[in-house]
Amino acid sequence: MTTEDRNQHFFDVINPELSRLAGRICEASAIDDRVVEQSRYKDLLTFYEEQVAEGFWHPSLTESLADFTASRDAQASLHYYRLALEQARELESDSYTILIAMAEALFEAGHREQAEACLRDGRAAALQQEDYKYVQEADNILRDASAS
Repeated sequence: MTTEDRNQHFFDVINPELSRLAGRICEASAIDDRVVEQSRYKDLLTFYEEQVAEGFWHPSLTESLADFTASRDAQASLHYYRLALEQARELESDSYTILIAMAEALFEAGHREQAEACLRDGRAAALQQEDYKYVQEADNILRDASAS
């Protein structure tokens, strides 16, 4: 599968379903229903596993799963963030959002040195892309980690 085909499948098939599933997780979280939220997370995990089994992996899908995993278990999310980084590199895609989110999970899991390296690299790439929202996010994560 070419990178173009993979990205097209992401935008046509994965992203709409990912948006729907993420919305359902957020709705359950907003009403503080842990049972429903966990069920919706399992729906996301199942969708992810189905896409990967069919060969339709994509770093944005893997990063999204990592983000929702991180809210439950920072250490468990690291596997998905690392995989998303590998996938982004294979597709020659930007990876700074992955690095910045991974840094936050690394701080939460107690891996400060690795977190600082990810944050430094992610912030530099965001700055290079002039994505100041993520530059600010990186600064906020570092500030919060320094306060802990």
